[in-house]
Amino acid sequence: MLFRSGDAAFQRKCITKMENVARNDGRTVLFVSHQMSAVRRLCTHGLYLEDGQADGIISVPDAIQRYNALPERMSYSVTFPSQNLPVEIRSVECLTPPTYGEELRVQIELFATQPLRQVSVGMGFDSQEGHRVLTLDCDNASSLIDLPAGRSFVELSLPFNPLSPTSYSCTVGILQGLHPLDIRHNFTHWDVIAGPRDTNSERGAAGCRPVVKTTVKAAELLCKTPLY
Repeated sequence: MLFRSGDAAFQRKCITKMENVARNDGRTVLFVSHQMSAVRRLCTHGLYLEDGQADGIISVPDAIQRYNALPERMSYSVTFPSQNLPVEIRSVECLTPPTYGEELRVQIELFATQPLRQVSVGMGFDSQEGHRVLTLDCDNASSLIDLPAGRSFVELSLPFNPLSPTSYSCTVGILQGLHPLDIRHNFTHWDVIAGPRDTNSERGAAGCRPVVKTTVKAAELLCKTPLY
């Protein structure tokens, strides 16, 4: 069975139905999916395919581990064209593949025509239904940052990624007070993948704005200020 479409409620209904058919009716269900939490919930054996080839039946944890060990299946780096603004976002990169339960590190490249003081840089993750489920920003701990003129990089990191394995729409922005200096709405979709600590297939969306570690450095590596 190929399981792809439908909203979240419909998908949950389908998964529950397949689970009941497999366990209660004694039927064999072939489940094909990139959603590792659903694979972990539904399947008792795994068949890992790569380039159309399979090397036999393996355990579900082994299949998930091999899937996650593949080279990146999608790009986690986005570059923006210049808009000739006084300060603008040039690129966003997830330095580690976004994996549930693992460290999450996002690097944002900025360019400013002159030094800026007391600015906030952040990134938001929205569910497929359009709800904000996670916000990473440096001012949540009252730690606004100063940017040098020229290129600089802001890294936002969390020791534990709370996002459930699925696809999220991403927005990034830089503000000074309540004034937005540059915002890129829904600039990409990133898939969060299942990790070795992903054991709860019923976990909900993160729905949080945690305190993140923020590091700022100039392109010339002359300025490096850790903020918490």
